[in-house]
Amino acid sequence: MEARYIVAPIMLGYGYKFAYTNYVNVEQYEKKTGIVSVGTLIAAAFNVGTNLIFIPMFGFEAAAYTTLAGFMLLMLIHYFISRRYGFTGVYDNRFTFAVMIVMTLAGMLIQLLFPYVIVRWALAFVLGSVTLFGMWRIWNRYFRKG
Repeated sequence: MEARYIVAPIMLGYGYKFAYTNYVNVEQYEKKTGIVSVGTLIAAAFNVGTNLIFIPMFGFEAAAYTTLAGFMLLMLIHYFISRRYGFTGVYDNRFTFAVMIVMTLAGMLIQLLFPYVIVRWALAFVLGSVTLFGMWRIWNRYFRKG
């Protein structure tokens, strides 16, 4: 298998890592740094464990998918930690999870459509256009003068 087939899971992993930082920043601000370490260690142990299991079976491609799963777990752990301590009002969690679900579905779909160049790029164009339109609406709502 070629390395181009692991680009989507790696990029999705970085999306989840970005979302995780929202929750960790709140935990750090509230001085709950001990629990930050625990949550991060659990996700890291999951990543190492799944790598030990799946890399010998499936090769380097497995590392991309296990890392994606590890970043997903990392975000969820810190979301639930934030919830446990009552820090859920800081971010719009429905929006965060909606974006993550759409991003994951789009990434998986683009991954499946990889052999079909025209269809893949058409889908990427449509998704990019929808994203830009959404960003434009958010910009106008929060930053428009008047």
